[in-house]
Amino acid sequence: MACKKYTLTNNTASTQTFSYQECSNNMWIYDVLLEPGQTKTIWFVTSTFQSYYTNSITIVDDGAFPPTPSASVSTPTPTPTPSVTPTRTVTPTPTITPSITPSITASVTPTSTLTPTPSITPSITASVTPTSTLTPTPSITPSATPSFNFKLGNINTGGVYVSGITATTGTIVTKSGYSYPVDENELLFADYTQSVVTLDFDIDIKDPSASDYRVVIKINNSTSQNLTPGPGDVNLPINITGLSSGSTDVIFVEIQDL
Repeated sequence: MACKKYTLTNNTASTQTFSYQECSNNMWIYDVLLEPGQTKTIWFVTSTFQSYYTNSITIVDDGAFPPTPSASVSTPTPTPTPSVTPTRTVTPTPTITPSITPSITASVTPTSTLTPTPSITPSITASVTPTSTLTPTPSITPSATPSFNFKLGNINTGGVYVSGITATTGTIVTKSGYSYPVDENELLFADYTQSVVTLDFDIDIKDPSASDYRVVIKINNSTSQNLTPGPGDVNLPINITGLSSGSTDVIFVEIQDL
């Protein structure tokens, strides 16, 4: 599978995001953060790089990866020069074996008298300790609460901004470093915790210039809803169904020009 190498630089004052399919393991990596002034190098499967803010990111295309190898240059093989190893003559050292003749003369005549020991038969009383019966405690498996990665992006150029999002059911907690309002070319990340896999929330949209705009809802980078509530201020209710309880879905709400 063909791959490419990109060098990405964020030259704006806002955080940008991008997604791509990793070249080394073919896994998709979604919503990679590129902070203001930050540079990152990625290796990705050709045609899988995606970003909503390509006009705000400086992209240097480093070409195909891995690069096409150049023609090899033959290197002459040197002719080995035989070496002469001198032979060393070793003179053996004579071995001296000492001769020792021990002479030991010992005469011992022991005399012993044995006194019989009376036999004692011990009395043993067996002690029985009752064994208690253990009753196993059944294990309880807690039920998992579905949690979703939630983000809000605004690429509208008509002055529309989002002043807040309220969860009708469940809880939306904004991540550290992000806050409302979400103006043009800004992003907001949050965690959406819900007891079921249906999300209900309201988006408070402000449109001081009474311009046309649309709201696009995406689930895992695929468009789910395309709404046109404008022009003007609106508190827009959103209902999302069919989410996965066993995995973390990515919910992306984006304000766009109409």
